[in-house]
Amino acid sequence: EGKHQFLQDHLDDLKGVIYWSEGYEELVTEPFHFKEKSAMKANVFVRYLALLDRSWYWHPIDEPEPSDYEIHSNLLVSGNGTYDQWNMVALEKHSDKNLEVIAPMARTLLKLVDRIVLSMRHEKNDAGTTTNPLGCGSSFTASPFFEKWAGARQGKGVSYHDKGMEKVPKCSPHFVAYMINFTRPFMWFGETENDNTVLVGWHYDLLESYNEFHKEILPFLNDQFVLHQMKGRDLAANNIVASAVWRNHVKQIWEEKCSLDSSNEKFWPQTFFDPISEKWYTNDDDGEWLLCYDEADEGWELISNNPEEEVTNSQAYQMMEDAPY
Repeated sequence: EGKHQFLQDHLDDLKGVIYWSEGYEELVTEPFHFKEKSAMKANVFVRYLALLDRSWYWHPIDEPEPSDYEIHSNLLVSGNGTYDQWNMVALEKHSDKNLEVIAPMARTLLKLVDRIVLSMRHEKNDAGTTTNPLGCGSSFTASPFFEKWAGARQGKGVSYHDKGMEKVPKCSPHFVAYMINFTRPFMWFGETENDNTVLVGWHYDLLESYNEFHKEILPFLNDQFVLHQMKGRDLAANNIVASAVWRNHVKQIWEEKCSLDSSNEKFWPQTFFDPISEKWYTNDDDGEWLLCYDEADEGWELISNNPEEEVTNSQAYQMMEDAPY
């Protein structure tokens, strides 16, 4: 029915690392030959992509100080039913949940998934220190938390963003989804005068944000898992654990890198995608474009940067030749 097409368009040469449907013929073959079993399933991809979308889940721009219950019910993944919900609205142009706004983040998402999986095994860590006694790497992969949930049903896999060039372990999709959730607050969304146009990007690079918080989150989750003798789904469904992760391990980083105050330089996105020009822009004081914010209408506009004209409440941006990832 063509429901996957606009997602594939943003993936470009990476669309073949996903198995979209039976009989799909455009799977990547070099350097690794993806097949149905090795490719990411379309329902998993849609589930992950929805996790970055404020139309699906909580984002600080909507409510900076949610309750513990709201964090759990609106920040965390709702499960495999995402694809079934999306399937009903995918082609509805005016549906906020059709994923059209967030689709440009598709390549970044695949890079993030690779990073999450690799971070638990391949990174050197601070194991043995008082601030991070567990760390990642071998000490983490030997933990009950990894064996029974994060890395449950381990098997050999391949990376998606570099088309299988690096071999990686397969990890629980539910755990990967759980970790993707905590990158969403760093996403940036810009409403424009055109109701059908929303700019999307990030205040702070999603991979960098994950790098900063995951080594603190993993030991915390492991301790909770062992202390309460939980199962993975029990841990993911625990609103006290979820709120503690946000408040103790993510929120501080968010406050350092992002702002909802238009007078703060962190109010402006690092990078964003404009669906009108179909181009990416990056924060650059010498840029040829201005991203302008109208406080009265709480709306955003992208205009040519005219050095002879002073525009208030604006930031210069440079058009990028290629997508960030």
